[in-house]
Amino acid sequence: MSHWRSAIYAYGKANLTIESSFFIDNTASYGGAIMDREGNQLSCNRCLVEYNFAEIDGGAIYADYGTHEKWTDSYFLDNQAKHCGGVFYVISRASQLEATKIEVTNSVFSGNTVPLPANLMNLNNSDVYFGANKLAESSTVGVVGSI
Repeated sequence: MSHWRSAIYAYGKANLTIESSFFIDNTASYGGAIMDREGNQLSCNRCLVEYNFAEIDGGAIYADYGTHEKWTDSYFLDNQAKHCGGVFYVISRASQLEATKIEVTNSVFSGNTVPLPANLMNLNNSDVYFGANKLAESSTVGVVGSI
Protein backbone atom coordinates (compact mmCIF):
# COMPACT_ATOMS: atom_id res chain seq x y z
CA MET A 1 0.00 0.00 0.00
CA SER A 2 1.26 3.43 -0.89
CA HIS A 3 0.91 6.30 1.56
CA TRP A 4 -0.31 8.89 -1.00
CA ARG A 5 -0.79 6.96 -4.23
CA SER A 6 -4.37 5.98 -4.91
CA ALA A 7 -5.71 4.63 -8.21
CA ILE A 8 -5.61 8.28 -9.33
CA TYR A 9 -3.29 10.79 -7.72
CA ALA A 10 -4.08 14.24 -9.15
CA TYR A 11 -1.75 17.05 -8.11
CA GLY A 12 -1.13 20.59 -9.28
CA LYS A 13 -4.09 22.22 -11.03
CA ALA A 14 -4.91 19.38 -13.42
CA ASN A 15 -8.18 19.18 -15.36
CA LEU A 16 -9.60 15.66 -15.36
CA THR A 17 -12.81 14.26 -16.86
CA ILE A 18 -13.69 10.67 -16.04
CA GLU A 19 -16.65 8.96 -17.77
CA SER A 20 -18.22 5.54 -17.22
CA SER A 21 -15.32 4.19 -15.17
CA PHE A 22 -14.88 1.73 -12.30
CA PHE A 23 -12.79 2.30 -9.16
CA ILE A 24 -12.93 -1.05 -7.38
CA ASP A 25 -10.87 -2.48 -4.50
CA ASN A 26 -8.16 0.19 -4.22
CA THR A 27 -6.24 0.91 -1.00
CA ALA A 28 -4.13 3.84 0.20
CA SER A 29 -3.52 5.73 3.44
CA TYR A 30 -5.61 8.66 2.18
CA GLY A 31 -8.22 8.42 -0.60
CA GLY A 32 -8.46 4.74 -1.46
CA ALA A 33 -9.52 5.40 -5.07
CA ILE A 34 -8.67 9.09 -5.68
CA MET A 35 -6.30 11.53 -4.01
CA ASP A 36 -7.20 14.97 -5.37
CA ARG A 37 -4.86 17.82 -4.29
CA GLU A 38 -3.72 21.33 -5.19
CA GLY A 39 -6.50 23.03 -7.15
CA ASN A 40 -7.55 20.34 -9.62
CA GLN A 41 -10.80 20.38 -11.59
CA LEU A 42 -12.27 16.86 -11.54
CA SER A 43 -15.50 15.84 -13.28
CA CYS A 44 -16.78 12.26 -12.88
CA ASN A 45 -19.91 11.01 -14.63
CA ARG A 46 -21.52 7.58 -14.46
CA CYS A 47 -18.77 6.02 -12.32
CA LEU A 48 -18.80 3.07 -9.92
CA VAL A 49 -16.71 3.62 -6.77
CA GLU A 50 -16.81 0.37 -4.78
CA TYR A 51 -14.83 -1.56 -2.14
CA ASN A 52 -12.13 1.09 -1.71
CA PHE A 53 -10.27 1.46 1.58
CA ALA A 54 -8.23 4.19 3.29
CA GLU A 55 -5.98 3.36 6.22
CA ILE A 56 -6.68 6.87 7.56
CA ASP A 57 -9.17 9.26 5.84
CA GLY A 58 -11.31 9.22 2.69
CA GLY A 59 -12.25 5.62 1.98
CA ALA A 60 -12.92 6.44 -1.68
CA ILE A 61 -11.88 10.09 -2.23
CA TYR A 62 -9.63 12.55 -0.43
CA ALA A 63 -10.12 16.12 -1.72
CA ASP A 64 -7.76 18.82 -0.46
CA TYR A 65 -6.19 22.24 -1.13
CA GLY A 66 -8.81 24.00 -3.25
CA THR A 67 -9.81 21.20 -5.59
CA HIS A 68 -13.20 21.30 -7.32
CA GLU A 69 -14.99 18.00 -7.91
CA LYS A 70 -18.30 17.31 -9.62
CA TRP A 71 -19.82 13.82 -9.40
CA THR A 72 -22.96 12.96 -11.36
CA ASP A 73 -24.95 9.72 -11.80
CA SER A 74 -22.40 7.68 -9.84
CA TYR A 75 -22.51 4.84 -7.32
CA PHE A 76 -20.53 4.85 -4.06
CA LEU A 77 -20.80 1.36 -2.54
CA ASP A 78 -19.08 -0.34 0.40
CA ASN A 79 -16.14 2.06 0.76
CA GLN A 80 -14.40 2.27 4.13
CA ALA A 81 -11.93 4.42 6.06
CA LYS A 82 -10.34 3.67 9.43
CA HIS A 83 -10.79 7.24 10.68
CA CYS A 84 -13.00 9.77 8.82
CA GLY A 85 -15.04 9.95 5.62
CA GLY A 86 -16.08 6.52 4.39
CA VAL A 87 -16.63 7.97 0.91
CA PHE A 88 -15.26 11.54 0.93
CA TYR A 89 -12.78 13.33 3.12
CA VAL A 90 -13.03 16.99 2.10
CA ILE A 91 -10.75 19.61 3.62
CA SER A 92 -9.68 23.19 2.98
CA ARG A 93 -6.62 24.70 4.61
CA ALA A 94 -6.65 28.12 6.25
CA SER A 95 -3.72 29.21 4.07
CA GLN A 96 -5.63 28.56 0.83
CA LEU A 97 -7.08 31.31 -1.30
CA GLU A 98 -10.02 29.17 -2.39
CA ALA A 99 -12.10 26.53 -0.57
CA THR A 100 -12.27 22.92 -1.67
CA LYS A 101 -15.62 22.40 -3.45
CA ILE A 102 -17.50 19.15 -4.00
CA GLU A 103 -20.79 18.72 -5.85
CA VAL A 104 -22.56 15.34 -5.88
CA THR A 105 -25.88 14.90 -7.72
CA ASN A 106 -28.09 12.01 -8.85
CA SER A 107 -25.81 9.46 -7.15
CA VAL A 108 -26.34 6.45 -4.89
CA PHE A 109 -24.60 5.77 -1.56
CA SER A 110 -24.80 2.42 0.22
CA GLY A 111 -22.72 0.46 2.75
CA ASN A 112 -19.97 3.07 3.24
CA THR A 113 -18.47 2.94 6.74
CA VAL A 114 -16.04 4.37 9.27
CA PRO A 115 -15.79 3.75 13.01
CA LEU A 116 -17.06 7.29 13.71
CA PRO A 117 -20.69 8.47 13.23
CA ALA A 118 -20.04 10.35 9.96
CA ASN A 119 -19.63 7.67 7.33
CA LEU A 120 -20.25 9.51 4.05
CA MET A 121 -18.25 12.73 4.26
CA ASN A 122 -16.00 14.55 6.63
CA LEU A 123 -15.98 18.29 5.95
CA ASN A 124 -13.51 20.83 7.22
CA ASN A 125 -13.92 24.46 6.03
CA SER A 126 -15.17 23.25 2.64
CA ASP A 127 -18.04 23.97 0.26
CA VAL A 128 -20.20 20.94 -0.55
CA TYR A 129 -23.40 20.63 -2.59
CA PHE A 130 -25.14 17.33 -2.03
CA GLY A 131 -28.49 17.03 -3.83
CA ALA A 132 -30.87 14.56 -5.49
CA ASN A 133 -28.92 11.57 -4.17
CA LYS A 134 -30.15 8.25 -2.77
CA LEU A 135 -28.88 7.18 0.64
CA ALA A 136 -29.30 3.61 1.84
CA GLU A 137 -30.18 2.86 5.47
CA SER A 138 -26.53 2.10 6.23
CA SER A 139 -25.45 5.63 5.29
CA THR A 140 -25.86 7.88 8.31
CA VAL A 141 -25.62 11.58 8.91
CA GLY A 142 -22.95 12.53 11.42
CA VAL A 143 -22.17 15.58 13.57
CA VAL A 144 -19.82 18.57 13.74
CA GLY A 145 -19.40 19.39 10.07
CA SER A 146 -19.65 15.83 8.86
CA ILE A 147 -22.14 13.91 6.79
